[in-house]
Amino acid sequence: MTTVQVLVADDGAELRTTSAEILRLAGYAILEADDGDVALDRLAQHHIDALVLDIRMPRLDGIDVLQALGEDQPPVYSSPRSP
Repeated sequence: MTTVQVLVADDGAELRTTSAEILRLAGYAILEADDGDVALDRLAQHHIDALVLDIRMPRLDGIDVLQALGEDQPPVYSSPRSP
């Protein structure tokens, strides 16, 4: 059985680490990124099966990451925060 690799990208450290830990406990292999640039680097270096992606991040936001991936993106769950 192959472990599903999930990339959690969020500039909020507490939310990112909490989300990552919940997913780890559920049996997923997790990579983390604290902004869109790091997320794209992780996506280039690793096979990622799914993304948990913050829409509002500095430098490259979640939308920019999706646009950069184009058709090659894994499934994405997006949870925008309220202002």
